[in-house]
Amino acid sequence: MKSFFGPTQWTRLVALSLTVAGLSSPATGAEAESDDRGQVLYRSCAQCHGEKAEGIEATQAPRLAGREGWYIRNQLQEFRRRQRGKDESFEKGFLPPPERTKLMHPVVEPLTSSDTRALIAHIASLKPEPVPPARAGDVARGRELYADCVKCHGKTADGSRWRGAPRLTEQADWYLFNQLRDFRMGWRGMDSYNPHVKLMRRELDRDDASLRDLTAYIVSLNPPPKPPARGQ
Repeated sequence: MKSFFGPTQWTRLVALSLTVAGLSSPATGAEAESDDRGQVLYRSCAQCHGEKAEGIEATQAPRLAGREGWYIRNQLQEFRRRQRGKDESFEKGFLPPPERTKLMHPVVEPLTSSDTRALIAHIASLKPEPVPPARAGDVARGRELYADCVKCHGKTADGSRWRGAPRLTEQADWYLFNQLRDFRMGWRGMDSYNPHVKLMRRELDRDDASLRDLTAYIVSLNPPPKPPARGQ
């Protein structure tokens, strides 16, 4: 199974996993008083997700910028409840999930509701560079496959809070592919309380080539980059 990342990137990911627990402790005292709470909390996240929440392929951490606040909150709760990063693969007959899904567990444990709100507010203020085009996949075939996604995620992949379906646009190709494959492999959606997540698990019984095509089409829906201002 071909991956978007190689041994060097996995080495960096493992190294980060050894320090993430120490990075996750919320700031206190004078530091918290002198700085925006969300900005202080995000320093732990930036190690994997990037200074502008742009996502980092080497750490397999997704782009957080542009994600809906309700969706980020739901995912933090799912990590806290072990509904994400939960390994029941041997009992369910699937291969064990990647270690990357477990790195969030020690990060979310100390977060309070107030911390979560501050963190989401800070992420909403970050504006990274536009997502680059997909590196693989047939966009035309992906458009056909996406017809099954429209009922929840919408024609333009903007998502639907009512259906619990997140926005898919402005996310990197490697992350979208990994998540689609994770659903297929049973690494996501096995025991979630979320009916949308369970539906995703059932709908994504497709081969890697199909998932890459679907990814390529979703990335093609991203808003085009803004032209540079005059004089630049």
